[in-house]
Amino acid sequence: MNKKSKSISKSKFLSQNSRKEKREIFEAGDWINIQENLTLFGWDSIQRELIHSSLKSGLPLNYAVRNAALKIGSCPLNSKPFF
Repeated sequence: MNKKSKSISKSKFLSQNSRKEKREIFEAGDWINIQENLTLFGWDSIQRELIHSSLKSGLPLNYAVRNAALKIGSCPLNSKPFF
C-alpha cells in the first residue's frame, strides 16, 4: 500500500469514530432513531426540539412527549404509541 491509500483509510476510520461519539443515547434509545420515529408519527421540528431538550434534562420519552404536547397545546393524531 502506498502512503496515500493508508492516509485515506485512516481518515475514514477516524471520521466513523467521531460520528459515533456525537450520537446521543437516552433511555428510550438513540436520539437519531427517536427523532426519525417522531417524524414518522407527525411531530414537527419545534415539537421534536422540545422533546429533545426534555430528554436531555433526564425525562423519559413518554413524559418528554407529554411535556411538549402540553407546552404547544396539541400533538399529532397518530402519536398515541408515545403516550
